[in-house]
Amino acid sequence: MRILVADDSRFMRSYIMKMLHEAGYTDLLEAENGLKAVEIYKLYRPSIVIMDFNMPVLDGLGALKKIKNMNMSAKVMMCTSMGGQKWIAEELIGHGAAQVIEKPYFQNLIPGVNKIAEELFMYQLLKPIEGVPGKQVLF
Repeated sequence: MRILVADDSRFMRSYIMKMLHEAGYTDLLEAENGLKAVEIYKLYRPSIVIMDFNMPVLDGLGALKKIKNMNMSAKVMMCTSMGGQKWIAEELIGHGAAQVIEKPYFQNLIPGVNKIAEELFMYQLLKPIEGVPGKQVLF
C-alpha cells in the first residue's frame, strides 16, 4: 500500500513517515507542498494521502480539491494544527477528506490509516469480477 505524506515541514514529514514505517507501511512518498502533492498523486496514485492543511504554493484544501477532481474515491487524511476551529474540519470533510487529524497529536493517525487500509482491502476483496455480472472476487 503506497502512502503519500505532504507537509511543508521536513520534520513533520519525517515524523509521520517514521510512525507509518514502524506500523508496517513502507511504500512511502513525500511532498513539501500542495502542488507537489497533486503532481505526485497524479503520477503514482497512492492508496492514501496524509496532507497538512497549511502549506505554501497550494494549501491542503486546494490540493484536496484537485486530488478529488482526479479521483473522487481518493482517500485523503488531512492534518491541521487548527483543530480548535471546528469549521476547518467541517470544510475539509465537506470537500471529501476521509479524516481530519489534529497536529501535533497523532494518536489517531495510525488507527485512521489502518481503518482506511482495511476498507480498501475489503473493497478489493469484494469488487465485482469484470465482465461477469453478479460475481465477486473472494480471494
